[in-house]
Amino acid sequence: MIDSLLSIVPICLALLIGMFAGKHLPTKISYPIARMIGPFVWVLLFVIGFKFGLVLEKLHNITEILFLATTFSVGLSICVAISVYFGLNLKSKPAQQAVQHNLGIAHVLLECSYAFGSIIVGGLVAQGLLYMGWNTGFMPSIDVFLYILLFVIGVDIINAPVNLKLLNKRTLIGLPLLIMLGSTIGGVLIAWLLGIDLRLGLVFSGGYGWFSLTGVMVTHRLGEFYGAIALLNELFRELFSILIIFFVGRRYPEIGIATAGATAMDTTLPIIKRASGNTYIAQAIYIGAILSLIVPFWLAFLLSWL
Repeated sequence: MIDSLLSIVPICLALLIGMFAGKHLPTKISYPIARMIGPFVWVLLFVIGFKFGLVLEKLHNITEILFLATTFSVGLSICVAISVYFGLNLKSKPAQQAVQHNLGIAHVLLECSYAFGSIIVGGLVAQGLLYMGWNTGFMPSIDVFLYILLFVIGVDIINAPVNLKLLNKRTLIGLPLLIMLGSTIGGVLIAWLLGIDLRLGLVFSGGYGWFSLTGVMVTHRLGEFYGAIALLNELFRELFSILIIFFVGRRYPEIGIATAGATAMDTTLPIIKRASGNTYIAQAIYIGAILSLIVPFWLAFLLSWL
């Protein structure tokens, strides 16, 4: 519990410092800073790809690991989206509300290509450095880039509308429960279809995108093979959520936030902002925070069954 709270503190602090700066800096300074959100998203994704490239070098049975991780990540994301859609009885946002954030299919495809291109290039750079035997320790932690990005988001949102009315009973209680329900059902269903232990399906469903913690906890309990699947599953869930957010985030923001899971308050927050608008930032931060608090306990409980 304490570790989960401590992980949220620097995230909130980066946002608050950015909001304070945005409130007091002159427009000629704050406006250019706010415009850095887009490019910095690609930088963050490049670093994620770079770190993934380093991990990839150490994996064995890579084909089986990638197959299982991809199957679970796609299936779980779809199950969560379906659960939230029907559970909240969602209606598409009216055209006049969505038009402000209507990115258009061509722009969506372009944004997605930038996102995944950044990750692929980062992975290739890491693999190239390893192949040549060069030092790869120069790259700072992902957290460093994340905190800078959250600071920039804070500068931007202080002068933009954030709808706290969305933090009602439906969001505070209903949305987290539906995310957990959809993910749990999906984990069991996918495990059954693949013919593997249903308890493993539950474990793979319980990280909600928090790949670093999930990978460590599963590796400690079940070994490197299952730990690698768990880590990549959560990483792919995060990446797949980017696609969902870009394609449905403007008309169904709750679905985009739900599939982002624990990452909705950090790495996918700028994507949510870009696709759904500042209105849903408070909701995204809440969902990300509450799931981040749940994951350590829920995952430990699921692992105790194995």
